[in-house]
Amino acid sequence: LAFLYCKDEMFWQFCDERAFTNIHDEDTARAYVLEGCGVKSRSELDKDPAARSLWQTQFENPFGAYRAATSQVI
Repeated sequence: LAFLYCKDEMFWQFCDERAFTNIHDEDTARAYVLEGCGVKSRSELDKDPAARSLWQTQFENPFGAYRAATSQVI
């Protein structure tokens, strides 16, 4: 899921609003996720329970709420 999210422009916007750096493409989103989860590769999110938990609490769940809230704005 992290792989797919990093390709999503809405995820870039979500990250950009929370980062101290400009998140504007897949590479910067990937770097932000890796740093936020303390891993060197997104594949580690499948293997490391602590990193997976960080992914879920810092990115996956908040982004789901962000996407739902954003799509309801008219």
